[in-house]
Amino acid sequence: MREVDIQSQMVRDVGRDGGFAYKASNRFLIGVPDLFIQMPGFPSCQIEVKKLDKYPKSGVIPVDLTAHQRNHLCRLQEAGGYGGWLVAVKDGRDWIIFAHADTRMEKIRNSGKVFDMLPQLKSHGKPWPVKGIVAVICAECNARRPKQ
Repeated sequence: MREVDIQSQMVRDVGRDGGFAYKASNRFLIGVPDLFIQMPGFPSCQIEVKKLDKYPKSGVIPVDLTAHQRNHLCRLQEAGGYGGWLVAVKDGRDWIIFAHADTRMEKIRNSGKVFDMLPQLKSHGKPWPVKGIVAVICAECNARRPKQ
């Protein structure tokens, strides 16, 4: 499965859950996140999608955002918007999903069975857990904002 296939499935699953989403692309603007998602009960969110075909033996999962992607997400968050990234790691027939809003994070570490963050699971034949992904990113964005 390609990264674009994951994005298409997520857009489809958002619609099934009563939300609105589209694959964002702009050939004149570098670093635009892959997806725009609006779920009922959540603010609009932009998400950059990354994929790994297999779990790394080292237990370290790279968050391969480009400098332009990091900059775009950082500027979006500074302006009060919601944006983040997810890394989907193939695990047999299932996917392990890591989602976050920290644009400085470069890798996710696994020491035994404990990760730097709580992963979500997408089982084979089941929809992508888009509500959970959006909830994590929005909560992280809110936590990172200065208190007024």
